[in-house]
Amino acid sequence: MGEERSSYLSEIMERVKREYEVAREFRRRVQQPTGDVEVKIAYDMAERIELLVGPPGVAAIIRELKQGCDPEIVPFRLIDRLYSDSREPDPSKLTQILRAALAMMTPPGTTAAPNEGIVGVKIKQNNDGTSYMAVYYAGPIRSAGGTEIAGSVVLADYLRKVAGLSPYRATEEEVMRFIEEIRTYRRKVGNFQYNVPEDVLRYV
Repeated sequence: MGEERSSYLSEIMERVKREYEVAREFRRRVQQPTGDVEVKIAYDMAERIELLVGPPGVAAIIRELKQGCDPEIVPFRLIDRLYSDSREPDPSKLTQILRAALAMMTPPGTTAAPNEGIVGVKIKQNNDGTSYMAVYYAGPIRSAGGTEIAGSVVLADYLRKVAGLSPYRATEEEVMRFIEEIRTYRRKVGNFQYNVPEDVLRYV
């Protein structure tokens, strides 16, 4: 970077620091409950994800993974690294890992809403007694497009496998109800929609 541009960026950062100091002093004078500014300064995507989602230290892991992996693989390797220390599946830890991986999948970590869009993860029981991972969403996870939701489901299934949990086992009644609801929607609302074959719906 040229000297002129470097000087320009340095001036911006100095002004930002001054504004933060003004904000901190204002909070002190009016006795705000928190003395610091909630919005933190992030210098790259990895740091942004750590500040937005966590856990502490994830920025260094992301930078390391980006050096040795294709961008499409990084979210999955991130799940491997973040879950490696866990012995028993913990819903709060699973939630944080899924949010971090989703933020990594959708650079620069802001095209989806990992915190607001993914409400949380629960571990529930199938009818056969096995445990599965249920992901709860607050839609829309993004104002337009379904890539983030689809990506989060893929990441969730991978995280489920890493955590040693079983897949959700739908009953035949649930499968048939799902198919009928899709058919009803098509008949009454969405004739313009792509007609998904029944065997595909059953597989889904």
